[in-house]
Amino acid sequence: MGPRLDGWERRLDAVIIEDRPFEWGKSDCCKFAARCIKAMVGKDPSERWQYADEYGAGRVLRKYGGVDGVATFLFGPSKEPLTSNRGDLVMVEAPQRMLGICIGHLVAIQGSHGVEFVPLSSALKAWSI
Repeated sequence: MGPRLDGWERRLDAVIIEDRPFEWGKSDCCKFAARCIKAMVGKDPSERWQYADEYGAGRVLRKYGGVDGVATFLFGPSKEPLTSNRGDLVMVEAPQRMLGICIGHLVAIQGSHGVEFVPLSSALKAWSI
């Protein structure tokens, strides 16, 4: 994906503060994580996948074996979540499997009404960004 750009922390914070409501293909868990990653490295890892509804998102996820399959396809093997650094991609179960971004001891995820936070200790997998 490439190295993190200068000022990535400020840009990551700006994406998290946007706090958009959930919308398939724009602000679902994968697109939220992709916007965060784009803020850090300058490239949107999800640009190849365009969808506008739950069916379209499901088609992408089924092709790669779920959100963890998509993350592994893009970023390689997962790592132990508790070794995550700020800005790493993390998979949590809240209540279904979702991708989010490590921001320290919390993970920022896309909720139905905006960004929500869950403890990093609840993470299932993580990927270095």
